[in-house]
Amino acid sequence: MPNLYIHIGIMKTGTSSIQKFLAGNREALKKQGYAFPRTSQLLSSFYNNRNGYFMVYHDGRETNDENKIKMWKHGWEIVEKEMKKGNHIILSDESIWYRQFWETFNGKPFWENVKEKAAQYGYSVKVIGYIRRQDLFVESYWNTAVRGDTRTKLRFEEYVREKRYEFCEITYDKQIKKMIEALGREAICIRPFEKSQFEGRDQNLISDFLKYTDIEYTDDFKEVKDPSNIATTGNFLEMKRLINQITAYPNYHNFLRFPIERASETDYHYADEKEKVGFFSYEQRVDFLKEYEEGNTWIAKEILGREDGILFYEEMRDLTKWENPYDRATEDIIRVMGEIACSQYVQIQRLNARIEELEKHRGLTSRLLEICHKILRKLKK
Repeated sequence: MPNLYIHIGIMKTGTSSIQKFLAGNREALKKQGYAFPRTSQLLSSFYNNRNGYFMVYHDGRETNDENKIKMWKHGWEIVEKEMKKGNHIILSDESIWYRQFWETFNGKPFWENVKEKAAQYGYSVKVIGYIRRQDLFVESYWNTAVRGDTRTKLRFEEYVREKRYEFCEITYDKQIKKMIEALGREAICIRPFEKSQFEGRDQNLISDFLKYTDIEYTDDFKEVKDPSNIATTGNFLEMKRLINQITAYPNYHNFLRFPIERASETDYHYADEKEKVGFFSYEQRVDFLKEYEEGNTWIAKEILGREDGILFYEEMRDLTKWENPYDRATEDIIRVMGEIACSQYVQIQRLNARIEELEKHRGLTSRLLEICHKILRKLKK
């Protein structure tokens, strides 16, 4: 019986790296009877490799389910074409993890919809997900939310105190228990996201994923580099957080994100000191993880079969806690420079639009001049 593999993330566990690898190796997958179908043609390029997103498509700006239904039907039409061929199918999206129990447009539970589609073509549903130690997840997620978006303006301490990360569902055992109730224990594969626990040919994330989806890691597969997740260090991250506070900045497509990321990467390569820092102190890290200790032990014993009850093996490092070096005057300077950059961005966009308009007219003017010259030449004759 062929399998429908649903890779559910979670976020900050290398999901985009897995997606890019699968998308870049469709022919190698095909040789082993696997398909990673393209389902995102109706979405922006951001979702090119997130071929499972159609199942949980959501846009808070929409007032009805019209687009959700459209995406859902379009995606499943493509998947059903693959199902008729009998190939194993892989669908992947990180937001499935926390959206899988949201209300669906047709009133049926998410997994009931998936099981119905799979059963229609004689497929079994298999789920694979990676989970990251909660303190590391929150640090990484806050980092991404600040640099990769414009909505996050809070300092890390404020972000944690207000539990802004809660929608991500990092009480993993509660989510897994609900998945077991919906699908059965045998359908679910949960893997710890730790380098020391990766298995497979190369003992890295990709080989681990291939092993647990029963794909042989042959020489047909090519390496696909994933430069999209560039780490941003504390000082540069704080600059970006302050810029996010500028009222107009969210309207301008987060245009300062990549310059700040590149500057941070340059600093990493050339700075004299490369000491890794954290946003939790060691004591804060220990206290934060106490809330999840019981659930993590349950996962280790009941899901991974570990008698020792240890889910994450890597030692908790006593990292230096990053301290904000900016005084109020420096923060104000950063905000002023951000405002100037926004003003310049607007002017550049206007000038670019004007140049495009002139280029169009220049083409028309050139054509008219050419016609006039032809007419004059004929009159002279």
